[in-house]
Amino acid sequence: MHQIEYVLRDFNNSISKLNNNGIIFIDDILPLNYNEQLKIPNKHIYENGILKYLEPWTGDVWKVCYYLLKYHSTDFEFKYYNNENYRGVGVFKILNKFNINSINDFEYYKDFGKYFKF
Repeated sequence: MHQIEYVLRDFNNSISKLNNNGIIFIDDILPLNYNEQLKIPNKHIYENGILKYLEPWTGDVWKVCYYLLKYHSTDFEFKYYNNENYRGVGVFKILNKFNINSINDFEYYKDFGKYFKF
């Protein structure tokens, strides 16, 4: 799921199981516009209680990456890959294990430009 709560849970679960210098991949880290990064896409349906999106959508995944880059940049090595067929993949090689308890309320128009400069 491409919502911050799920990504945060998955990240913490993954980091707790990693070996030294383990790697975590996070996709859809570079929304192309405001609508792509909405918590719930404008065009969506639910099938069996599961959100299905009907337009390009990254969710608010970028907020997790921004938090990591802003507050934990010494705890990992970071690279990202982008391609016209997807919205960016972040590669985090974890040097020091840590957990994230919560993430500040980042806002697209206030914070995305700063995130994009990392």
